[in-house]
Amino acid sequence: MVNKFNAQDHRWLNNLYKIRGKWSPAFNSDFFHGGVRSTSRSESTNHALNEISTKTISLYEFVLKYEKDLLGKWRRNEADADFFSSQSSPTIAVQDSKILKHAVKIYTNTMYKEFEKDYLTGTGALSCKEIPFGDTVYEFELTNPESKTKRVYTVFLDINTLKVECSCKKYTWMGMLCSHALVALHRKNVHEIPQHYIHTRWTKNVRKHVYMLDEGELTRMDDKEARVMYTNRAMRLAYDLVTRSENCKEARNIILTAFADGSKLLNEFLKKKNSDSTLAMKGKQVRDDFVEVPEVRPILDPLRAKPKGTKKC
Repeated sequence: MVNKFNAQDHRWLNNLYKIRGKWSPAFNSDFFHGGVRSTSRSESTNHALNEISTKTISLYEFVLKYEKDLLGKWRRNEADADFFSSQSSPTIAVQDSKILKHAVKIYTNTMYKEFEKDYLTGTGALSCKEIPFGDTVYEFELTNPESKTKRVYTVFLDINTLKVECSCKKYTWMGMLCSHALVALHRKNVHEIPQHYIHTRWTKNVRKHVYMLDEGELTRMDDKEARVMYTNRAMRLAYDLVTRSENCKEARNIILTAFADGSKLLNEFLKKKNSDSTLAMKGKQVRDDFVEVPEVRPILDPLRAKPKGTKKC
């Protein structure tokens, strides 16, 4: 086609070909995208923004609604999902499966279901042919007898390093082992997910470093919302620490000591803060007697031009 239309030196077409991995499903398996494609992302973005936007909304009102309503909703949903994953686990389809028991401990509930589906599909639906490739490396050819395409997937497994590669490249673009790789591990009696194939993004502990709010996030919230967010995160962090330490005496002592030290530091801080607040209030009263408070002017929306053809509201 390039030769037919003499497009070898077409600048736009050549640039589009260079970034083909970003727009073509046939070439984007070498990039991590978590299964999200541009079409579904565009549709979900439009759906989310349509919830808060109207034809007559001003830019100022839109920003306020976006920060308060939409972002607040997303934060609550994420926090709820994180809490449920940390406090509950899905039912394991095969109770005696060691690798499923390992997966349910580390993955969130949603991602565990994805892992379990691939594991059951691989061990229950795929045909596997093992081909010796070296002393410690094995090659596997896997097909689905019920599939119309009869496509063959090739997996290489190094039993010493537990390095596994599949031609479908699901781990590269998704961050989870595919059904073909899980079959290879199962055939070689590997009953735990190799540590280097556990993507932090999909684990239950991915949010363990985001319990504390930074100053920028606090300034974007009103006082009530900030207090509620802090309380929820602090209680979940404390509950997580207590739960993880309850089965070991030394661990319990570590947590109790940390709580005692924290309580001491907090008491000292509050004592100093109360003292500073008292001095600040006295200083404010003196300044108010001499400083004239400037007039506060409200900030209005910018002037808007009525688009041609728009009906009166």
